[in-house]
Amino acid sequence: MLSPNNTLADPSIRISALSKSYGTTEILKGINLEVAAGTYLCLLGPSGCGKTTLLRCIAGLEHPSSGQLDLQGRPMFHEKMPVPVPAEKRGLGMVFQHYALWPHMKVFDNIAFPMRQKRASAAAIETRVSDLADLIGLRPLLDRFPSQLSGGQQQRVALARALCIEPSILLLDEPLSNLDSGLRNQLRRELRNIHDRLGMTSVMVTHDQTEAMALADMVAVLHQGVVVQYGPPAEVLFNPATRYVAGFVGYDNMPEGIVTDLADGRVTLDLDGARVNVQASGRFAIGERLAIGLRSRDVSLTGTPKGNHIAATVSRVTRLGPSLEIEITAAGRPLLVSQSADGTPAPKARDHLFLQLPDIAPLLR
Repeated sequence: MLSPNNTLADPSIRISALSKSYGTTEILKGINLEVAAGTYLCLLGPSGCGKTTLLRCIAGLEHPSSGQLDLQGRPMFHEKMPVPVPAEKRGLGMVFQHYALWPHMKVFDNIAFPMRQKRASAAAIETRVSDLADLIGLRPLLDRFPSQLSGGQQQRVALARALCIEPSILLLDEPLSNLDSGLRNQLRRELRNIHDRLGMTSVMVTHDQTEAMALADMVAVLHQGVVVQYGPPAEVLFNPATRYVAGFVGYDNMPEGIVTDLADGRVTLDLDGARVNVQASGRFAIGERLAIGLRSRDVSLTGTPKGNHIAATVSRVTRLGPSLEIEITAAGRPLLVSQSADGTPAPKARDHLFLQLPDIAPLLR
């Protein structure tokens, strides 16, 4: 029977000042992370930010240039080690973006391959593969070849193979990126359910912020080889640490202003002559120049101003399926508003309206 794998004494993963260079090109620049046992961590960022290189360093498929990496309290790499611990001795499971299944092996044999490499008994292999087939929904497919499977089925086989040796840490490299949206949502839920049932630590690379927010207990946002924010999804989503993080998690409007007043946890800014007052966390100073993080779906246009508002002029209206993308000019800059195309009369170019802002918003340096 499959059973939880959780240990609580030490962090599952401890990374200290980890760097990786290829020649003179520095890919990772002093990464520091501690990941508690049983955590689902998402490494989030665009292509080229270093997230896959970091995952491969954890896996032992890449050797860092400096720093230290401990897994389950055991050193895997540090600068004074003569040879880093090889990948096959780290006790990890890994699911690759492109599945990497053996095309000449049936599903049963693909799943069983890691156990056979470790010379497990036939009875132990039969029991483990049978349990995994039931857990992941592969029982009817065990006698098929990978070429006879859909993309989603192949991904399930790759996941079962990674879990076959009961890893304490599971690594996933963009495991859902090759699937259509409906199947991606289904497998996302299954990944989280399996993680919770087995109690392992999971580290997943993704560029999809919605995916990260839905799956993760903790999110590490990477930018140019540096972790620029590390925290629970809600913290990253509602209190982004930088303008870069805000842009990446969906704040598509960032009008700038000057702080003119601070009182009772609220900040007043002058946005090109318009005064707005928002509740925001952080320490700010009068005279400081900040941007307000606003999502286009969280602001609205109205003909009657109330609360926080800015005068706006409509530039263009574009229908995008069930919604309208409205380009406006407000506070001296172009901004976006997204609203439902539900039969309400749409604004027209050159209409003069008011942009209503939320009462709570992140302020960004």
